[in-house]
Amino acid sequence: MIAVEERESPKRQINPLGLADRVYVARYYEYDGPNTLGALFGKSKQTIESLMKTMKNSGEYDIYRNLTDEEYEKMINAAERSGKYDM
Repeated sequence: MIAVEERESPKRQINPLGLADRVYVARYYEYDGPNTLGALFGKSKQTIESLMKTMKNSGEYDIYRNLTDEEYEKMINAAERSGKYDM
């Protein structure tokens, strides 16, 4: 019997976009759609759709979509101060 070596598939990036970009996607997905957003961020339509599914399942979508501009700025500033801001 020949032993078959199992290979791990490459791990997918859960959040292919930074925080500010994910907020933008959540806010404008219904207006721009996955094709336009994918082109804007250099991602495929499938990547944007997958991101939306992930954000909806985690609750991020509703949080980001309903942020006021002031709340958004506070969130970004806090993330920058903590070193967790990713663009």
